[in-house]
Amino acid sequence: MEKKEQFEKLKKRIVETSLGISRLDKKTRFEFTQLADSEFCSDYGMTLKHLMDLHRQNSLLDLLSAKILELEDRVNEVEGKPKKVSIKTLGGKIIEKEEN
Repeated sequence: MEKKEQFEKLKKRIVETSLGISRLDKKTRFEFTQLADSEFCSDYGMTLKHLMDLHRQNSLLDLLSAKILELEDRVNEVEGKPKKVSIKTLGGKIIEKEEN
């Protein structure tokens, strides 16, 4: 009975820490494994954690940028300056123009 309990504990531990990824194109898989090999000694878990940290940082930067634009609009409104409108193109370029 003890071996069965040990097996179940080990199985539970593996399930809790395992992650399977499907529907991943070859290029993305290759780039991911190259990043893992070169930067994290082939440790896929740390590579994924690094990518998630970057995602969180980008999300935070987007939030901070939106707040800054909101504050700039409020300052311009108080000072009587025209409001700026920002448009982001598909290429990632940001175009700003004044609203009439």
